[in-house]
Amino acid sequence: LVDAANEGSLAGIPNRWETFIDRIKGSALTDCLKFYEGEMAALFRQYDEGPVNAVELKAWHDNAVNKSRNLLESLLFGLRDVVNASLSALLKDMEDQYRRVADINTKKIIIKCSEVQKRMEVEAEARLSRIVLPVLTSKLRQEYEQIKSEMEKDYQQKLNYLKDSGPFQTSLDQLKNTLAVVRDSFLLKNRNVLENLLKTAKEAAANSFSENA
Repeated sequence: LVDAANEGSLAGIPNRWETFIDRIKGSALTDCLKFYEGEMAALFRQYDEGPVNAVELKAWHDNAVNKSRNLLESLLFGLRDVVNASLSALLKDMEDQYRRVADINTKKIIIKCSEVQKRMEVEAEARLSRIVLPVLTSKLRQEYEQIKSEMEKDYQQKLNYLKDSGPFQTSLDQLKNTLAVVRDSFLLKNRNVLENLLKTAKEAAANSFSENA
């Protein structure tokens, strides 16, 4: 120290210390944010990168934040002032990251609900198409109600873990509306077949009467 003082280099020690602290602080923040991102990614891997229930996502985020805070305090142990300053920056970074993740997750929920909805619509129409027309209107309505009930139940079972989300109910309502349109379409088709059949029968009877007259 005496030699350093004589050479005038002691003045540089505070700057070197601050640089050293800044480097440790930056490294700790990077490591903690990477740890947080890894924790969030682990949740989505459990769902094959698909959508996650929003409540579960928030709870997982809160837990990841607490773990990241503990990690930061461990990495900067003994540097209380540095920890406090770094924590504020880390919390902001994690909150920004969470908002982005939550936004993407909402889009995934919308896509997932829409996909299942469309699949149920296609299946319902395919099953109705297998009914040989004409049939009694009451019979067709009965078949439709059975199919409708099964499609709605299947939709709800497949997406039960997302039932608290807005897109879940929106797609369910759209499914019900579409099934009603499909029902009306098949009722009209059945009526047309019945009317054509009746018309053909009348024409055949009239021709037979003319031939026998």
